Amino acid sequence: MQELEKDWGLKLGELTRICKFEICVRNEAKIRSYTLGMNLIHAKDVEKDWGLKLGELARIWKGGCIIRAIFLDCIKHAYDRNQNWLTYWLTP
Repeated sequence: MQELEKDWGLKLGELTRICKFEICVRNEAKIRSYTLGMNLIHAKDVEKDWGLKLGELARIWKGGCIIRAIFLDCIKHAYDRNQNWLTYWLTP
């Protein structure tokens, strides 16, 4: 940290704020990417009348070998409460 303070001319508190901001930005990017994917699936579900439960899809994917994200628990619970909750993240 001292090297960063010296090289960048930033104090520890400023570096901490930058790191917290970066974490927030990454989380928002993750939410938006999941939103896009889930909205595509939802649109095709409506078109084909498949009757998918998006929260259940998130639960299944979490246990799979490709996607093992705790974040999917949050998505599952949100979709269980409201099938359209992620649409909020796409609203400018």
